[in-house]
Amino acid sequence: MRYLLIFLVAIMAAAPVAAQIDDNAGNIFSDKLSCFLAAPPGWFVDTSRTDEIIISESPQSPIFISVKRYFIEDGNQISSEDDLRQAIAGLYRKMGVPLAIDSVPKYQLDLNKAHFETDFATLAIDGRTKLRRYVSGTIVCLTDGRQALYLLIAEAPSDIYYHVFPSFLMSIRSFHITATTAPKVLFSAGIFKYFLVGLLIILMIFFFTRNRRVQKSFNPLGADSHNFWRCASCGRVNHNDVHFCNRCGAARVVINAPNK
Repeated sequence: MRYLLIFLVAIMAAAPVAAQIDDNAGNIFSDKLSCFLAAPPGWFVDTSRTDEIIISESPQSPIFISVKRYFIEDGNQISSEDDLRQAIAGLYRKMGVPLAIDSVPKYQLDLNKAHFETDFATLAIDGRTKLRRYVSGTIVCLTDGRQALYLLIAEAPSDIYYHVFPSFLMSIRSFHITATTAPKVLFSAGIFKYFLVGLLIILMIFFFTRNRRVQKSFNPLGADSHNFWRCASCGRVNHNDVHFCNRCGAARVVINAPNK
């Protein structure tokens, strides 16, 4: 399914994250992820991971914001709103977001980006600690033709989540993609797809008209017409190997030449 590819088959290039941090303002500029966001004052910023930026209240704190970028695999890009809805719904289900089977996730689709966000309750790995997560996702199409998903996840224990939520929201709202993006977010396969469709239609018309012409002709295939016979009942042209008409089932009538 297409929606699984966004979450499971999206690929990051394995290279160190290059980030510049302005300690005074808490601003983070990431060259690798091509994005910018502001860290809450006094929070710890970790850029040591190859494909992720983590902003936490302190080292080893359960209160943190994760920033990652995923590239959607070629051939599975999102090309319609239906694809977008399936992708978001699939991502939510894989992350454990409660979502009814027939429900449509909320999203905002602009010409050059698609955005969605939600928050939900979950459990830590130990299965006992109650957590709450805020998810913010933005999908864009880069100028090199790749679709990218920027995913921000803020997490904290449920009992203090709403105390730190203003800090989460400040950082998430400051997020900005610095990469140059294409004017349209929905992927277009280009004119080649339409060329193939047009070619198929032309071939269908050609064989249809050719078959009609053969059926109506007294000499269907020129010099090779002796290999065919025409049904006396319905007029269909059949090959000599066929003893009954392919259309009406009438038997072939063979007229023997008179003896001289």
